[in-house]
Amino acid sequence: MSLISPPRSKRENSASSRVLPMFAVAVTTRRFAELQNSINHKQASRAGTMELTSAQQLAVNSVEDNVLVAAGAGSGKTMVLVERVIENLRRFPELKVSSLLAVTFTRKAAEEMRIRLKARIKQLASQSCGNDALRWKTALAEIDSAHIGTIHSLCQSILKTFPVECGVDPQFETFEEDDFEREEILELSVQQSLRELLIEQEAENSPLINYPLEQIRNWLFQVLNEPLQFDEALATFDLEDREKFQEAVRFLLKRVQERVIVDLTSNPEWSFLTQRLRENALPGDGNKMELLRQEMVERIDRVSEAISKDSEVPIGHTWAEIVALADFDLRCGRKNEETNNLKQILKPLRQLIKDHLPDLPEGVDTDDKDWELLVAVLSLISRTRAIYAEKKKEAQKLDFNDLIWLAYQALTRPDSKVQQFYRSHLKEILVDEFQDTNRLQARLLACLAGPSTRLFLIGDDKQSIYKFQGADVSTFNEWHDHFVGEERFSIANGIDIAGKRRLLTLHESFRSQARIVHFINELFTDLLGAGHSKAKYRAGYRALSATRNDEEAHSGERIEVVSFAVPDHGDRFQEQLLDQIEPRLVADSILKKMSDRIQVSNKDGSHRPASYGDFAILVQRNGDFAALERGLAERAIPYVTLGGKTFLRRQEVFDIENLLEFLADPMNDHALLGVLRSPIFSLPDDAIHKLVLGKRGSLWGALQRKAREKQDGLQPLNRACHLLKLFLGQVPLKSLRELLLSIITTTSYDLVLLTMTDGRQRSRNLWKLLDLASKNEHLSCGEFARLLKTMESFGVKQANAPLETSDAVKLMTIHKAKGLEFPIVLLPVLRAKSKASSAKLLFHYHYGVAINTARGREDTKPLFYTLASLVDEDMELAEKRRLLYVAATRARDYLTVFLPDETRRERSFASWLKTFLRTRIEDMDELESGEHVRCLGSNGGSLIIRRCAPKPPTSYQFSIEENTGKAPNHSEDSSSSDPEIKLDLIDAIEPQWRKPPSSGNGWLRVTSRTADATLDPVRIGNFFHSLMEFLPPDQSQLPDELMTAIAAASDERLVQGQDLARLVNEGRRLLSTYKQSELYEMIRSAQYVSRELPYHKLSNDELEIGRPDLLLKSKRGKWLIVDYKTDTFMPEDLEQHARQHLRQLRTYQDDLLSIANISAEIAIYFAQTGILYKFPTGPSTVVKEPFGQLSIFQIETQ
Repeated sequence: MSLISPPRSKRENSASSRVLPMFAVAVTTRRFAELQNSINHKQASRAGTMELTSAQQLAVNSVEDNVLVAAGAGSGKTMVLVERVIENLRRFPELKVSSLLAVTFTRKAAEEMRIRLKARIKQLASQSCGNDALRWKTALAEIDSAHIGTIHSLCQSILKTFPVECGVDPQFETFEEDDFEREEILELSVQQSLRELLIEQEAENSPLINYPLEQIRNWLFQVLNEPLQFDEALATFDLEDREKFQEAVRFLLKRVQERVIVDLTSNPEWSFLTQRLRENALPGDGNKMELLRQEMVERIDRVSEAISKDSEVPIGHTWAEIVALADFDLRCGRKNEETNNLKQILKPLRQLIKDHLPDLPEGVDTDDKDWELLVAVLSLISRTRAIYAEKKKEAQKLDFNDLIWLAYQALTRPDSKVQQFYRSHLKEILVDEFQDTNRLQARLLACLAGPSTRLFLIGDDKQSIYKFQGADVSTFNEWHDHFVGEERFSIANGIDIAGKRRLLTLHESFRSQARIVHFINELFTDLLGAGHSKAKYRAGYRALSATRNDEEAHSGERIEVVSFAVPDHGDRFQEQLLDQIEPRLVADSILKKMSDRIQVSNKDGSHRPASYGDFAILVQRNGDFAALERGLAERAIPYVTLGGKTFLRRQEVFDIENLLEFLADPMNDHALLGVLRSPIFSLPDDAIHKLVLGKRGSLWGALQRKAREKQDGLQPLNRACHLLKLFLGQVPLKSLRELLLSIITTTSYDLVLLTMTDGRQRSRNLWKLLDLASKNEHLSCGEFARLLKTMESFGVKQANAPLETSDAVKLMTIHKAKGLEFPIVLLPVLRAKSKASSAKLLFHYHYGVAINTARGREDTKPLFYTLASLVDEDMELAEKRRLLYVAATRARDYLTVFLPDETRRERSFASWLKTFLRTRIEDMDELESGEHVRCLGSNGGSLIIRRCAPKPPTSYQFSIEENTGKAPNHSEDSSSSDPEIKLDLIDAIEPQWRKPPSSGNGWLRVTSRTADATLDPVRIGNFFHSLMEFLPPDQSQLPDELMTAIAAASDERLVQGQDLARLVNEGRRLLSTYKQSELYEMIRSAQYVSRELPYHKLSNDELEIGRPDLLLKSKRGKWLIVDYKTDTFMPEDLEQHARQHLRQLRTYQDDLLSIANISAEIAIYFAQTGILYKFPTGPSTVVKEPFGQLSIFQIETQ
């Protein structure tokens, strides 16, 4: 999101003369492609109407109150936000849009909200007349400068508008996310800090003596990336005072014990078993088992009394009772049926208690050395932060944490002019996704609110899943509690929330079908409801109510559980076998639904057969993608992976990186070996083996000698040698971009990648790498390779090149799917366990700062660290439950989950679902192969269980290497028929190449078996459009190699070599005709030219995309919209062909006039003849409703 600050003249010195800063959105095509999916599916059941439920209406109308809305998934949250803004503007006619502030969690959400607001205001303007219409038109004109953006955008705007008051240079810049320059400054700061410590270290408690250097570096990077969270944690306890630190340990121990006791005693199983224990007394006065039962009942009664509200029993006493209950010896009593029945109660009760009890060391005293080490580490952290701050100051740059902290400081200073300005100007502050804020952000927003400012906060605590980004659901829950009460609500520094507070709930789901809603309610009442303590970092659960009623349009069940057995090959092989079986079950499930032509709902309430684009596969981790991609590719199912490995960690990038390193240094054997084994040359291991065995000196020298021998069977070596010599000769002659382009086109590497799993993504990434090279043409090939390696090592994230997703299965993480919805959702790979953090440095304000000083597994961890890790683990577990909720609530029409039989891991999605199903379905574990329909409860909910017993894939072989006891490592695309060659040099090379599933002759050109014999018009049209887009501003000739690359990329189908040449020749002919045309001269002399201009419009709440091929402003100042056509026709049919495209051009013409107030002529350029056909000027023939469409227009000058 771009941020524009208002200009300040010399006279604008007082706060009263300043204007509020503006948030301006620079909308990109990719952003809108992502946004389109979100918008197109919202409120499907209500077909785009603006009718509100009574709860929504109350939230909208309460503009005189501060309102906190707990909004369930699919409850129309965005619409309520928009209508709340509209209601403010309607209720207070004098109110300006600039008096409203809307804060969203992401830029994408801000874009969507701005679009919806403009659409709604345009609708109101079209329905009004007189002063009302003028009022709405004025509001519409103000929307583009409205305060709609992220918290970071808001803070940056505050700093830009009040630089003196905020103590920043007015010319400061902000590091972008994953900015390479910031990573360099971080690295330099850590290095300088460690060097200084190394020079001056004296005490035996120096961190450098007690911890590995790499571990200390990780700690420092962790704190520098999360300084605000660290400061909050540090403020929780006074860790620099020995006695206060001991008090902190005791306090945290008490909190952990309380949480464990509440979790245990509120568990339904505890209530059930303890009640049965009371009811099953044994006869006989001297029966030892009966005496044991009585003693246990007495302890249970004391625990129950201790946890009552009015109890004053110390928590330590109750803890001792619980521990004693877990230590009873059941080896006593007579052996009879009554005793055995009692033991069947006692055993699960004892196990339940043990499952809840953590392993805590005895005593609460902390070793002096542990405390001293903690203080020393804190001192090093403080030193490093000071160095980092100084380096940012030298660079005149701030990071995102600085934006928030400096803005907060400016707002909370005594008599703050910044705060006075905002408190006097803002009428309402609206916060979306409030569950994803943290305490500091919430306080900052509250500081902006004056006595007449109202807060409107909306979110869902059950969808708080961004703890790793600093989000804290505790903030939502704390504010929730304050909004319930009537007492004073003070935020910070004496700042109170003025006005009446109102807590509202939206629980009606307009997204999911009724049976899906029922399933979600049943499942999460168990997972988030009863049986859990009310810790602030946990979400409660209130049932959703379904509003969709479209059962008659569908047949079959909406919830499907695919339960499958995994052949027992031992624990070591279970994961590998699951990675083979489960993806095929996922693919088969998709194919079955497609063959059954299941019906999905449209936005208007109608129904249609499902397409591949309706499916979404959601997983927990990026690492789960690879196996699923293989399963989909095996079944020829189109898919696109949204996420996964970052661009810099893709294999195709590593391949080019290795090649560039070799070209920079031909003596680099490792780089050369990586290139030879990559799909660029695709040398088999036996050929490389022969090459290495005869190696004397460098590998490059050995390759050249082998090539000179010209032996049979070594043709791939000869070709590799020839091409490498060619590239080495081009290094001093070509720019970096030209060199890479030559490599790609000469080796056909882009087409080779297309034949592989996820080939479209790999090929697109290759062209993105070329674009990155063009931005660094000042670098040599070796320097560029080092830049890629440095960026990757610093963790700089580069997104993969975007792909078209309209009719392909979406494969993404649950986090990426948040905020989206899909007709059909599949949830595989549910067995990943929630693990305790292995980090040795933990910090959060719920437990403070803790360091694990234990050096080995046999060493005892400090008590404070153990307690902190227990709290942190419980926070992660609570978020993992919420993550499953987010995944399940993405489904609109169908939800499928995949459950393997053996779910041994505790605290996983699979184990929770298995436990839930077993409590609802008595014969869950006895079902045989086939389909079984089962009820979930008395409310009529049901699901289908598809029981499978798949055989292990025949292509997968289990073997154990001799004397190792380890399973061999099967690469992603390895073939079982490949010979196994053991070469230490090869094994040491990272990354390993993945052999593509093809057998092309030397990889000169990949050939399609179904290539057409003729060039179809669509292919020619696509190619010509691409050529026109790539033409340089001076209209000069495109290089042959670039035209070839454009031809190969313009069609995803693999083309015959002769077809490619014919397509390039046809392109040359069309360009030759173009350079003799009227259009060519117009573009050369034009004042302004924009090609492939994207714009987006929202009509009746549905996003539409327009993209005229050309917009130009002639030298005489006239605007012209041009569309390219490659139609072939007789000359007398020219006007008839032109008229066929008139309606589309009129739409472009009207949209441009509506959006930018530009009156443009329209024309068609017929590429085959070079004719520019201009339509006569005059009124539009396309009927459109006034103000019926919302458009956002982006123009990029070329």
